[in-house]
Amino acid sequence: MLEQYKVAFHQVKSEVSTMDEFVKRYKLEDCHAALERIREDRPITIPDDGGNTSKCVADIVSLFITVMDKLRLDIRAMDELHPDLKDLSESMSRMTTLPNHFEGRTKVQTWLTTFAGMAASDDLTDGQARQMLFDMDSAYNAFNRFLT
Repeated sequence: MLEQYKVAFHQVKSEVSTMDEFVKRYKLEDCHAALERIREDRPITIPDDGGNTSKCVADIVSLFITVMDKLRLDIRAMDELHPDLKDLSESMSRMTTLPNHFEGRTKVQTWLTTFAGMAASDDLTDGQARQMLFDMDSAYNAFNRFLT
């Protein structure tokens, strides 16, 4: 449902600029648990790291490298990139010490939104693949800076 909210919000972004406006316009004020999940950007099915930050760090690093390697190997199919990118997003959501406003999270979410508008058989263009590699590399470097 979180992904559905993001798609719906993206579709009405020209009419509604904030989540609070979206909530009022579509009468979602009584959906407190759902609004909490939207604010956290984490579905209830994704648990937090439970104190196992080291595993989260290892998963995040591994997934960043996997996505970047696929792009460098000219793998551009949405259905081949999306699962790793989604796992990366979920791993970052599990890491409780990673701030919600972390720039890497934003870049990953932007690409997940792009993929949401694509069919499984669609491929990224040369320009999109180059931009995604740049964004993932920037996000990975930001994650490494966060760790230090």
